[in-house]
Amino acid sequence: MTDSKRTGIKVLLLILGVVLCVGGILVFYKTKVSPPTNLKYGNQHLNYLKSEISSLRDSKEQNDTALYNIMDELSWYHRDDFISHQEYGILTDSLAKAYVPLFISASKMEFKKDVWDNAKLNNILSHINMLRGWTTNNGDPVISGNLAQGLNDIETTISQYRKAWVIANSTNFHGMIAAKSVIESAHYYSNLSNLQSCTSLMEALSSVAPTLERQHFRIIKSKVQSLNRGWIYTDQDNYSARVNSASNAVKEYSNGARSTYGSYASSTSSLSASIKAYKSQADAYYLEKAKEEFERQQADQQENTLEW
Repeated sequence: MTDSKRTGIKVLLLILGVVLCVGGILVFYKTKVSPPTNLKYGNQHLNYLKSEISSLRDSKEQNDTALYNIMDELSWYHRDDFISHQEYGILTDSLAKAYVPLFISASKMEFKKDVWDNAKLNNILSHINMLRGWTTNNGDPVISGNLAQGLNDIETTISQYRKAWVIANSTNFHGMIAAKSVIESAHYYSNLSNLQSCTSLMEALSSVAPTLERQHFRIIKSKVQSLNRGWIYTDQDNYSARVNSASNAVKEYSNGARSTYGSYASSTSSLSASIKAYKSQADAYYLEKAKEEFERQQADQQENTLEW
C-alpha cells in the first residue's frame, strides 16, 4: 500500500470519528440536556383535593373526619385563590357524591339496630341539614335526584320513629274514642317495615292496647265498687243517679271493648251482677228507711191525738 493510500484512509477514519462524535453530542444534548417542550402542567392543589375526595369515596364507609378536613381545605384553597370558583363548585359536587351514599348507607345501618340512639338520630338530622346547605355555583342544591330522595327517606324514618314513641307513651285513658284512635295509630306504626327492627319500640306499641284496656276496666270497676254501701251516705235520688252512671259506663265498655281492645277485652258480667245486687240492697235499705219514717210519723200523730 502506497503512502498516498494510507493517508487517504487516515483522513476517512478521522472524518468518520468526527461525525460520530458530533452526532453523539447532538443526541446527548437532545435527550439529556435540552429541556422537554411538551410537558403538561396542572394545579397541584386541585389534583390533591381530587385525590382526597377519591380516597373518601373508595373507603366505603362514612368518615366524618375526612369530610370535614376536605371541606376546610376546599374553603382555604378557594379563599386563597389556589382553586377557581368554578373548580370549587365542581369539587363540592364531587365531594357530595362521594360522601352522601356512604352517609345514607351508615344511617340505614343505624335503623337496623334493636335500640335506636336519639343522640345519633339528632346527629344524622344535623348532617342532612348541612348537606342540604351545599349549593352549586348557580345556587342550586348540590344534593338532588336519588341522593336527595335518600335523605328524605332517612328524615321520614326518624319522624315516624318519634311519632310512634309518642303513641307508645299515650297510655292514659281519656275515653273510649280517644283510646281507639291511639290503638289504631299504634297498630299502624307497628306495621311499618322501616321501624320493625327496633324491638323496644315494637314492644311498647304492642302494650298500648292492653294497657289502655286495663285502665278503662279499672275505672268502670271502681265506679261499680263505689256503689257498695253507698246508699247509707246519700239519698235515694242521688244514689240512683250513681247507679245509672255506673250502668252506662259498663254498657259503653261492653259495647265497644271488642272492637277497641280486641282480644284484650274483659267480661263485664260480674260488674253487671254487682250493680244489680247493690241496687237491690239499696232499694231494700231505702224501703226500710221509708217504713221507719212512716211509723215514726204515725207514732207522732197518735201522741198528738192523746194530748188533745
